Amino acid sequence: MRRFVLMTALAAGACATGGAPGFNSETAPLVAEPQPKLFVPRFTQHSLQNGAKVFIGQDQTLPAVSVVMAFHGGLLEEPASDAGKTALMLHTMIERSARLDRKQLGGAFDDTCVPQVQLMADGFVIQATVLLDRLEAFFTVAAEFVQRPEFGAAAIDMPRAVLLSRLSWRSADPDLIATDVLQRVVFGEQHRLAVPLEGTPATVAHLSPSVLEDWHHHVVRPERMTIVLSGRIGEGDALPLLQKAWGKWKGIGDTPGPVRAGGVLDATSAPKRTMVYGVARPGLSQTIVRVGRKGLPAAQVDRPVLEVLNMIASGRASAQLRTLEGATYGVMPFYQAHAESALFGASTAVDAKFTKDAVNALLSSYAAVQGIRSFSSDWLAAISTQLLWYENRDDFTIAGRSLALAFRGQVGMPTDYIAGLHEHVAALRSAEFELLAERYFDDGALQIVLVGDPKAIETAVSGMSFTKLKWVQ
Repeated sequence: MRRFVLMTALAAGACATGGAPGFNSETAPLVAEPQPKLFVPRFTQHSLQNGAKVFIGQDQTLPAVSVVMAFHGGLLEEPASDAGKTALMLHTMIERSARLDRKQLGGAFDDTCVPQVQLMADGFVIQATVLLDRLEAFFTVAAEFVQRPEFGAAAIDMPRAVLLSRLSWRSADPDLIATDVLQRVVFGEQHRLAVPLEGTPATVAHLSPSVLEDWHHHVVRPERMTIVLSGRIGEGDALPLLQKAWGKWKGIGDTPGPVRAGGVLDATSAPKRTMVYGVARPGLSQTIVRVGRKGLPAAQVDRPVLEVLNMIASGRASAQLRTLEGATYGVMPFYQAHAESALFGASTAVDAKFTKDAVNALLSSYAAVQGIRSFSSDWLAAISTQLLWYENRDDFTIAGRSLALAFRGQVGMPTDYIAGLHEHVAALRSAEFELLAERYFDDGALQIVLVGDPKAIETAVSGMSFTKLKWVQ
């Protein structure tokens, strides 16, 4: 949520004044502010004997160290029939190891730190913030569950049950249903991103211990691993500890090739909308309206600018809908980027009788952004200020900056991304915003998903110029 709401005020304030073709940004109530002071984290880069990458950023603020173990690949390499095996593998890894049962591993976590896991399209990370005097013990525990997990039938039963429960809940949530259908429509049935990151009940149910063990050998390897340390430790103390815990670890089996996604995407292509996709939920008092299309990959230099324009579009739609009493609490932008492509757009939940109004507001707002001409210097300065702070916000804590560096590495961003972004933003001109708006904000390329009462959806769509409605599950 935090990623998508920080600039909503900017977007809403900007777009409430206009936005149709011929829009004059000189009248927009934005005041240029001094650019925020950037914090550019400093990391030294190293390698262990087995090829694992290491980044160390020293910070004396707290007697603690944020430890991130990131692994590149996994999810996007899964065939759709095995969707969810990276998620199940990851959650099983932190339950028990070959030498420590669930109780023993839990006790080891109590003595050091309970790690948090995060699954992403381009890989996964395991993060913990550890007190300095417990760091060596944590490295030992982490090496145990990462290098020697237990994937027997008894070991995977509980993680599988938890994951299936979560997926069952997902299938009942209208907002998540809209998310899943939109991804399927935008990326195509054969692409891995057409299926939720954690898989489906059917694909997770059939995963066997041998499948998980083979997948662990493929994904969890030193040559795919990056360790990021941020906190009160320097390379002189950190590297011997890391070498002791991780340096002799070798991957099992042949070294896999470069990470390749399951399906080929053109990040700039977006076919014209030919129909509206509906998911029937009889009796639902609200309609979930979600629109979107493919966008720029995470590492593309203009991706943050495209995010800003998306926030402007959603802010304008929100301002329109709030003039209708009781229609909605607002419109939320989203931009889900990874190394290969991205999905961006906006979503709202509206009273069922305002379904048509919501669709029209979203489409007209994206069309308005496409028609913007000549951003004023004050606009550019204000947007640049917000953009820099937005991209730099996670770097001010040891946990935030270690996770940010790991994420940037997963999607192909350079380690000096923030410094490079500062230079790029300083050089932005109105023509670059106009070009991105022209290329990516054609409202006819926005795919539309509606989840709600079928009568409300049919009534709304029947009065629009695009009358073809396709019901999906």
